[in-house]
Amino acid sequence: MRTPNAAGRIAVVTGASSGIGEATVRLLAQRGWRCVLVARREDVLRDLADEVGGEVEACDVAERDAVLRMCAGVLERHPSVHLLVNGAGILVRGSFVDAPLDLVERALAVNYLGGVWTTRGLLDGLRRAAASGEPAHIVTLASIGGSIVFTPAAPYSASKHAQVAFSRSLRAALAGS
Repeated sequence: MRTPNAAGRIAVVTGASSGIGEATVRLLAQRGWRCVLVARREDVLRDLADEVGGEVEACDVAERDAVLRMCAGVLERHPSVHLLVNGAGILVRGSFVDAPLDLVERALAVNYLGGVWTTRGLLDGLRRAAASGEPAHIVTLASIGGSIVFTPAAPYSASKHAQVAFSRSLRAALAGS
């Protein structure tokens, strides 16, 4: 996502406290983006935000009301959002026969619904950026588990399948915008 001049461009990254989300924040910040870091672990987010000059939004994306509050706070500070990276995710192992049902629900909430809620919550800001002539993008990090069934982690795989379907549907719904 290289841009000639990223100054003033806002990126919201969920799952920013570790892994691919953290690496994405570091890369975007190096390229001049202003990053809003979203994850549950506020202390970890604060350290990273201090390092890259970003902002912190502590939020569990599995909680719809928390996501909507977080999105409202972001849009209050940044009416235009240029990039949303739905990077929050968890791995839940087990089959649908033996995985604890609360973990099956958590996988769906974090890996799939968190992206739906965050996207819907920030869509007006993304549209404002696009309407001003600046590119706006939504990136959702999935997995090969979203294309093939990975039986030893069936709840994870199912949640990633849902995430892939959401992304494909969103692309069609927002085509040309």
